[in-house]
Amino acid sequence: MNKKSLVPLLLLVVASLTACKHVAVRETAKTPQTLTVGAWNMEWLGNTNRRSDQPDPHVIANYIQNSHVQVLGLEEICETEPGTLNNVILNQTVGLLSANGAHWHYRMFDSHTERGQNTGIMWNADVVTASDSIEIPVDHGQSSANLKKWDRAPYATQFSTGKGKTDFVLIPVHMKSNIGGGTTVPHRNEEAQTLISALPKVEEHFRGNKGVERDIVIAGDFNTMKHSEDCIASYEAAGFVDLNPQDILTEKSHRYPPAPFDRVLVPTAQPEFQSHKFAMAEDGFVEGLSDHHLVTTEMTIQRDDD
Repeated sequence: MNKKSLVPLLLLVVASLTACKHVAVRETAKTPQTLTVGAWNMEWLGNTNRRSDQPDPHVIANYIQNSHVQVLGLEEICETEPGTLNNVILNQTVGLLSANGAHWHYRMFDSHTERGQNTGIMWNADVVTASDSIEIPVDHGQSSANLKKWDRAPYATQFSTGKGKTDFVLIPVHMKSNIGGGTTVPHRNEEAQTLISALPKVEEHFRGNKGVERDIVIAGDFNTMKHSEDCIASYEAAGFVDLNPQDILTEKSHRYPPAPFDRVLVPTAQPEFQSHKFAMAEDGFVEGLSDHHLVTTEMTIQRDDD
């Protein structure tokens, strides 16, 4: 083969190598890192007077692990030692979740309710850092239905995924039940409105001199029979989106018909929450674990934008 015939061949080889190099760069692009956040009503956990069939901590830990959640809002958790904000079942659960070197924690909030149904949080400290929690200054007065608003006081906690990366505030909620019939619908809307009115104080608290914290997740047992209920409309008018608009049936008690009580609300405009994923955890759920399923969403971890 002469030199002239080699030139086109060499050019073809170079072009092919360059094309391969470009393809390799595209194939090695990093997949965005995500964080799974959720909420779970644990059905009178720890209160043997209201529920004699308390679940096994091993089953609880397995269910949480299978859900892949890393930050979890809790509802209906009760003190097993009065005055301590302590629950022996949760103590054992975080111990089991931490058995392989992880570092799980939980925190129970004093919800100031005579019924003993507290809210709280659980998190994997290897993935996120939790701030101190604050009680949100909502109105606890009587509603138009002559019921106490926010009988289970809401709290807020900020979680950080790392220096300069996404941080967000989680507010676990347990809104008024449907006991009382149609009067509870306007009552829940009044609860929503007083929480919305208090959010600027939450935003300011967690950002201090840096502006405001706009990455707020409201998750838990809303006790809403449908997405179109007034309280959900109020939250959405305030800049949130309900990730369970299909009204997936998350509560499956033997006493009442199944209901779409459990929801996750995320900011409409914040980029970390644009996936709008919603899942009801079923892997590892067994009869007697709770009358509610754990629900989750995914958020993207990126550079902090507020």
